[in-house]
Amino acid sequence: MALEPELERVLKNLDELAAARRRRTRLIWIGTALMVGLIMLMIAGLFRVQSLSSKVADNQRENTQALCAFRNDLRERINSAEKFLRQHPQGAFGISADTIEMGVQDELSTIQALAVVRCS
Repeated sequence: MALEPELERVLKNLDELAAARRRRTRLIWIGTALMVGLIMLMIAGLFRVQSLSSKVADNQRENTQALCAFRNDLRERINSAEKFLRQHPQGAFGISADTIEMGVQDELSTIQALAVVRCS
């Protein structure tokens, strides 16, 4: 009969050990699930960054092309205005030569401002 309390104590200790092991296993599974979730979020974030980076590069190309076209158009306008001034040194149609020259100077300033844009 003396073994019965000892056996109950041993069984109780075994139950406590088993419960502790179940808690530890549960925590390991929760930690693993959290880590997998974080890794998945990081991978999704990387794909999103890559997608946005591609869109930014596309927008940059489009903007550069537009600015280059604008700069070329300004050059054509300057050439046309200078040709017009050679043919009409006093101006024409109520537009003075000074007004046309001011427009040319404005366009030259804009071209200088667009000098940072690299056109191919």
